[in-house]
Amino acid sequence: MAEVDAIRLREAFGADAGCLPDGRVVDSGARDWLEILRVIDEAGWPATWNSDHTVAELGHFGLPAREHDSFAVRPGTGLQINFFFSTTTEVLFDINLRELNDQASVDLMCDVVRRIGQALDKDVVVSQEGSWEQIVLRYEHALDRFTLGAST
Repeated sequence: MAEVDAIRLREAFGADAGCLPDGRVVDSGARDWLEILRVIDEAGWPATWNSDHTVAELGHFGLPAREHDSFAVRPGTGLQINFFFSTTTEVLFDINLRELNDQASVDLMCDVVRRIGQALDKDVVVSQEGSWEQIVLRYEHALDRFTLGAST
């Protein structure tokens, strides 16, 4: 059985949800980017810069030209997660809600969230587009569990 049911997740977002829910690694910072890249690399997920579609490599993350750039990670067919790189803010990403169209894609998204949360020992939340207060999905790393809604 899936940890996060695709139908319940869609219902939790609601009919008026924006198409790009926001993700955030709670209490993260610039120091966490290298670990994020390690997770992506070890998983074998392709990552490309959105600005010029070149492969995102570890060495790029020290370059001033990449500050505030975003890169796309594709953990599986039909799912793209965009990370917004910055040396001054927390780890942020978004997910295209239209791509979470079946249980397999929701499971892929959960795999990415779990691996990041476990690697950083931090919770990860996914909120309504543009509204950090409206948490729809939470991964609690200490309990290794997902919950729908803001409560833990």
